[in-house]
Amino acid sequence: MSSQIKNVTLKATGEGTAITQLSWQYNTVNASTNEPSFKIRYEIEEATIENILSMNVYISYLKKGATGMTVIKVTLPSGYIADLEALDDVKKSGAKRVETQNENTIIVAYFDE
Repeated sequence: MSSQIKNVTLKATGEGTAITQLSWQYNTVNASTNEPSFKIRYEIEEATIENILSMNVYISYLKKGATGMTVIKVTLPSGYIADLEALDDVKKSGAKRVETQNENTIIVAYFDE
């Protein structure tokens, strides 16, 4: 399938069962390397209020050029959930989209640079 194709439409008439599958795969040059592309560091700040955990995650891109789409997934320690209002700070840091999963125990941020 050409990379220029943006939409696929399937139409069927009649009765019966249909199974469809669409797969897309691409390869990158030098995708396997022993050198990391990112440096990840985190800090957990001492809580001023009981049962509140403040965790900062810092990610730096170590290669030259743009990263393309990057997905960062942070699983919170057991017993904690994300403060949804605090996720606005992640968006302000440049994330294109921020969402939570697994009943707000996982934070997923999407970056496009």
